[in-house]
Amino acid sequence: MNKGVNRERILSLGIPFGHKFNEQIDKKILLDKYNLDHNLRTILIMGGGQGLGPIKTIVNSLEKVKEPIQEIVVCGTNKKLYNSLKRKFHKFKKKILLYGYTHHVNELMTVADMIITKPGGVTTAEVLAKNLPMIIIKPIPGQEANNALYLTEKNAAVKIDKPKEVVAVIEDFIKNPDKLIAMAKAIETIKKPQASIDIAKLVLELPHA
Repeated sequence: MNKGVNRERILSLGIPFGHKFNEQIDKKILLDKYNLDHNLRTILIMGGGQGLGPIKTIVNSLEKVKEPIQEIVVCGTNKKLYNSLKRKFHKFKKKILLYGYTHHVNELMTVADMIITKPGGVTTAEVLAKNLPMIIIKPIPGQEANNALYLTEKNAAVKIDKPKEVVAVIEDFIKNPDKLIAMAKAIETIKKPQASIDIAKLVLELPHA
């Protein structure tokens, strides 16, 4: 609009993402598939496809969470991170599922109760489609910082500045499950799960020369 584009010509349709993230999958079936405890809160930890961010510090910090939890850690293509966590696997007290790059992120998001991740565009769109409360740590200036600001203002995410602060946030969510429910409801109001279809329809409806 600042460049002179008419307001009516600007549409906010969302970011396209894989249709798998809109599929309704029975969470109980997936918990059994991944051998996860139905009675524990499940924390999904990701850093995008490249496994970026302080994932190792987060995993170490979560060992201090007083309540029993289980974790799913996705390292993406970051083999150094994967191998480092694998070597320490026997030392962790919490139950952890460790993955490198996986094509089943949609299933892992389905079984998770909350996610700790970078607020990149596509990841954010996928997380919102799954109604998954998000914990954001040190977003990169630019798009990620803007996404984090928007999500926190809409009560769809919590942002923390230091990885070790994640312990207090997780414990608070477990003690106050209504906060997770409130975040899921907030996500409902801002998610755009049909972005790819809406964009395709718009393109097909445009007059062609």
